[in-house]
Amino acid sequence: TGELESIVKGDEKLSDTAATSKVIDPGMFGNDSVDSSDTSKSDGSGSSSTNIDDMRFLKLIQKPIAGKDAQPVPRFKRESEMYPAIASLFRLVERLVCKFAISQDSTQKKSPSQLVKVYEKADFSPKDSDNYLRIDLGLFISDMWKRPAFDDRAVKHNKGPEIGAADPKYADIFAVVEAKVSEDDQVDAYKQLLLYTYNIYWRQHDRRFAWGLTVCGTAVRACVFGNDGFLASDKMDLSEADGRSAFVGLLVNMAYCGREQLGFDPTIRYNSVRSMWEIDVFNDSDGTKTTCEIVS
Repeated sequence: TGELESIVKGDEKLSDTAATSKVIDPGMFGNDSVDSSDTSKSDGSGSSSTNIDDMRFLKLIQKPIAGKDAQPVPRFKRESEMYPAIASLFRLVERLVCKFAISQDSTQKKSPSQLVKVYEKADFSPKDSDNYLRIDLGLFISDMWKRPAFDDRAVKHNKGPEIGAADPKYADIFAVVEAKVSEDDQVDAYKQLLLYTYNIYWRQHDRRFAWGLTVCGTAVRACVFGNDGFLASDKMDLSEADGRSAFVGLLVNMAYCGREQLGFDPTIRYNSVRSMWEIDVFNDSDGTKTTCEIVS
């Protein structure tokens, strides 16, 4: 729709304040030049204050500095320095989608079903991990209008307002984000992402496929992992307007798509009453459905 394109391309002023709009429109979704010096945020009273979390993404989307022999010098020296910037970028898109959804007339336009959110924790080992691997960042799905979650196990074990937000577990993680300071480390990022996604498959029996993201320097790639391999998208360069547009468009489309498009199998579900998984099996001849228990 035209409204959806406005979010992705930045044709409209979508932020709450004039200062943030100034950053988002030309820097985030429009021109390639990004001014990192403007970190002020108006509170609506005429005064300004600094909102560090809102602006951390700026360093992530700046063009690399040209070093010796014109080779790009990474903006970050360590992976851990990238985590707050990446998380800030996800939260920025989340806020834009929320504002867009709330402003729409639900009787006339389709509203987003869910949000892709980033865990507060970074560089952590999921609570249900058995190999002590530490993931850089984790993403989870939050229902847009607070309807029941996809998997009621998450509701049962969750003590906070968000699914698994307090103690991230592979059983709740939608996708893992692997960060590297340089695009030269792209292959290593794929290898690590594959190991983490294996654990998602192990804990979530209702997955047809799983998503993952790598952020190497300013290059973002979306990965889809199946049972026998994975596919990676073309590079989405956050230092370029087209790359930022593609990245935001990916998250916006995830907010609108159905559960099956997110990788979940509707014929497999967890029965919390019996504490076991079930699968629907269909007869090829007459199409009748039989529900079977999965014994593990």
